Amino acid sequence: MTTAVDLSLNDMIHIDAPGLIRLGGRMARLALGLIADKKISRGPRLEKIASSKNRRGFGEILLKFSGVAGKLTPEQSIQGFVLVNAEGAIHPKRAIFQARRGAKANEILLRTTAPCESGDKIFYGKGLSPICNVVDEADMALLTFCAEIPTT
Repeated sequence: MTTAVDLSLNDMIHIDAPGLIRLGGRMARLALGLIADKKISRGPRLEKIASSKNRRGFGEILLKFSGVAGKLTPEQSIQGFVLVNAEGAIHPKRAIFQARRGAKANEILLRTTAPCESGDKIFYGKGLSPICNVVDEADMALLTFCAEIPTT
């Protein structure tokens, strides 16, 4: 399985020609991994989430991914993440104000206006037309996901 959530569209549902070329490359990479070289990564997959409060009182969410070829890009101005509360609504008290690659090539660090609480969730690619831009060096895009954020 691969994703096309980061590719540009011609209209509301159809991927444009450059996006189809990228999607074809992703599908070919996955097929090659299935039949020829089992060491080819399938692309970034969420592996672990950790949350904390930094020394300034803001929240931090560290996301670790497996299956990353090289490093995640972009390094800064990462888009596509949304915090929701236990009811599934966009969080009224917490928002992500910074998203960048973490200290390691397979990590993303999100800074939030307040530390997370029990029941908070993180989405990547929420909604009908999300703006997502995380890929690895093999142009394999991060799959969309929803996960509960563990609190300490």
